[in-house]
Amino acid sequence: MTDTKNQLTLILIASFIVFALNPGLPTLGGLGVTSALLGLKIFVEKSREDRLQAVRLELLSQIDHLKDRLDAFLLGGKR
Repeated sequence: MTDTKNQLTLILIASFIVFALNPGLPTLGGLGVTSALLGLKIFVEKSREDRLQAVRLELLSQIDHLKDRLDAFLLGGKR
C-alpha cells in the first residue's frame, strides 16, 4: 500500500511539474491528460527504477520542449 501511495504521489508531483513547464496547456483538463499518460507510462514499467527513469525521461522531454518554445520566442518565430 505504501509503495502505491508513493507512486501516486510521484505521479502527482511529476504532473504538476509537467504542467508548470508547459504553459501552453489551456486548462486543467490538459493536466489530467498529462497525468493519465504519465501514470500509464509509469505503471507499465516493471521495477521502481524503471518507473523513476520513465518520470525522468518525461520531465527531460518537457524541458526540451520548453527550451524549443523559448528559443522560438526569443528569435521572433512561432511554433
